[in-house]
Amino acid sequence: MHRTGPTQETRPFGQPQTPPSTAREDLYRRASALYQGRKYLQAETLFQSAYTERRQRGDLLYAGRSLTYIGACDHALFRYRDALHAWLEARRLSEPVADWVNLGSLDVNISSLYFVMGDLDAAAEAAERALADANRGGFTDGIARAQIQLGIVRARQGRLEESAAAMARAIAMAEHEGNLSTAAEAWDHYGEELLAHGALTDADRALTEAFRLRKMHRLAKLDSSYYNLGRLRLLQGDAASALHLLDAALEPGHHPDSRISLWALRHARGQALLALGHTSAAFGDFRAALDVTRQWRLEVLPADFTRVSAEIQLNQIYSSFIEVGNRLYFATGRANLARETFEVAEENRAASLHALQALPGNWRESMPPEYWAALAQLHSIEVQRLNEDSEPLRVEMRRVRSTVLEMEASTGAREEINSTGVAEQIQRRLPADAVLLSFHLGEPQSFLWAINCTRFCVYALPGKAELTLHAKRFSDSSSTP
Repeated sequence: MHRTGPTQETRPFGQPQTPPSTAREDLYRRASALYQGRKYLQAETLFQSAYTERRQRGDLLYAGRSLTYIGACDHALFRYRDALHAWLEARRLSEPVADWVNLGSLDVNISSLYFVMGDLDAAAEAAERALADANRGGFTDGIARAQIQLGIVRARQGRLEESAAAMARAIAMAEHEGNLSTAAEAWDHYGEELLAHGALTDADRALTEAFRLRKMHRLAKLDSSYYNLGRLRLLQGDAASALHLLDAALEPGHHPDSRISLWALRHARGQALLALGHTSAAFGDFRAALDVTRQWRLEVLPADFTRVSAEIQLNQIYSSFIEVGNRLYFATGRANLARETFEVAEENRAASLHALQALPGNWRESMPPEYWAALAQLHSIEVQRLNEDSEPLRVEMRRVRSTVLEMEASTGAREEINSTGVAEQIQRRLPADAVLLSFHLGEPQSFLWAINCTRFCVYALPGKAELTLHAKRFSDSSSTP
């Protein structure tokens, strides 16, 4: 399931009431404008000033709300641990003054971060607390959003009846209040969870209703509906309809806070093309998805707790590229395809190992603010590329990506994984009597690359399940006395 890569969407803060003083009102207006303009470092500086000033005056309500905004900036800058720390401290300040509106929003965000960490029990507890706080404050949109978050967590816990009940309450409340945007979001999230559990008929009903609301009322995030319906049609075996929907999701005019990653759209579109027999076109989309995936690795690595789930999702992109590239190789005999798929397989292995290993020291804590701003800028460019995949944007992405890598290299924390030319380097270094065997396991086919100093070959093997069965039989027979 893909929303924004490996992380969940968060509502950074509840909208604060109008501050009583003109100066404070102006400060919040300027800071909010900076946040909406994705100038997170500048916004955080202003909110930090507001927090310090309000805390000194004993104004816990606006000190807590300032911290909530600070956490939102940290989250947007991929500083997830800092965001969680800010939000927990904001909770501590907001509780004594009974700021239930802020507390409800905070707990939804905290639940979302726990969810990403994989701690579903803590995520559920925070979502339930958000629901209680929003109820105390009579914050109807907050109640609905807390129910949506609880519904997502319950679905991931396998408690589907509770998930359905929470989503139904969110939808009923949102529709009663005339908040069709929140109602559509609830239907969309519910459909995603049903899709993940294979309940295609119910998912169809939920996702279609989300689409109907967004289309009829010209609501934001219509691209999410196109994308989810496209994935649904793929699972239903209707690749032609899936391709049409996914093409619509890629059309210009996306909301600037789109929940969909470009890699997810391109990968799904490649799957649809492949199902329709357009292998070369599918390979082009898988290549585009892979290009974005390489950038995405930069974004998710700063959050330690996202690494394992991120690597699982990234592996899907690499596998599609390898499997379809090798299929084209066997059909066309183009040797460069076999070498490229081998290099991509080795790149994925090296990058996964590099991402999952424990890095020495807390190197991220020493990174300057500009580093986090650059990461956020990479994400912003990815969203822009949903509207316009132009050469100037690609040039800008490469420039910002280089800036990030240079700053990381200066700490000794990371070296860029570059697989270009690896096949030739291996052949030059292999002894005359040595052979390198490299495997990629997949379904319905696996592959073996065999390389020595003079030859480069790739072989199609049975799928992973069949190979696993053969390996078990061999192991059992060899261990029998």
